[in-house]
Amino acid sequence: MSANAADQTSNFSVDQNGEFVVFKSGCTVASGTIVQAAHNVVLLAEVNAGKTVLPAVPNAKYRILAIRAQAAGAFAALTLLRVMSSEVVVVSYTQAVLLDGSVFTTDNVIVGQTLGAGFNVDLAVNTAITVDKTGSAATTATSESFTIMYQLIPA
Repeated sequence: MSANAADQTSNFSVDQNGEFVVFKSGCTVASGTIVQAAHNVVLLAEVNAGKTVLPAVPNAKYRILAIRAQAAGAFAALTLLRVMSSEVVVVSYTQAVLLDGSVFTTDNVIVGQTLGAGFNVDLAVNTAITVDKTGSAATTATSESFTIMYQLIPA
């Protein structure tokens, strides 16, 4: 890839060094804060129990700018797989779309994937970001991996 070329991925552009450079698709980036990334693999048992993927930070709030998710194995039995803060859903996926190898991004929303009220807004102060499920316990899949682009904004 040339020095000026960019791979268009999710809500951001990636330069030839793999660094996130420019946000697009209407993302609002808070002035004076740094965009960060976290990658988590959430195992089937952790989906069923609920797993914290970004811990609560005292006197700060998250703004989730982009999420890339990928299923390892086909999920069965659950109703929804959700990424959420304590008060609001950021993004959710129905069981029907959680097929082995399926990749989801927040700028290419498909049927069965929903951006919640918590996407690209300032979430509550001192709130963790979690992955959980609704409905019956998830079965058959191995895991779901998430790369979350976010800002941590001082309260």
